[in-house]
Amino acid sequence: MELALVENIQRKDLNSIEEAMAINSLLQEFGYTQQELAERLGKSRSALANSIRLLSLPESIKKMVKSGELTEGHARCLIPLPEKLQNEAAKSIVDKQLNVRQTEALVKSLLAPAKEKAAKKTFAELNEAQDSIRRCLGTKVSITGTPKKGRILIEYYSADELENIIDILTNNNF
Repeated sequence: MELALVENIQRKDLNSIEEAMAINSLLQEFGYTQQELAERLGKSRSALANSIRLLSLPESIKKMVKSGELTEGHARCLIPLPEKLQNEAAKSIVDKQLNVRQTEALVKSLLAPAKEKAAKKTFAELNEAQDSIRRCLGTKVSITGTPKKGRILIEYYSADELENIIDILTNNNF
């Protein structure tokens, strides 16, 4: 049985999901480590690990890989997404005929929105403070960071302007 599985894995006509299932079967039933099995199959350990990761995808996406609608590369890109987003992204990949690079960009954008919303809120608060300081000092001001920690950069273009800024800051004329 072990030899039959090894031979099946080495056939060219297996799809990625069938190959991943056979690899997983060898690992589970015969106690191979990924490294041992990789050497036996003439593949890299990372290739085996990537193949096995495909098994974590929902059945709907596995079917798309089996039918050829999605490639293994497309499917691997979807793994970090929650299941609902995996299905939405898979449909979008097929509908728009995205390549793997475009799929990576899509997945990245789907994972990023929560971070972007938090950043926009922070930027709004900092932008207000930046504008207020700019008006008081009469020069270019940049604030970077978060409301809890950051850096204020005040620009000046002459010795007189520097002196004026120091006077304003030390006399508390805000």
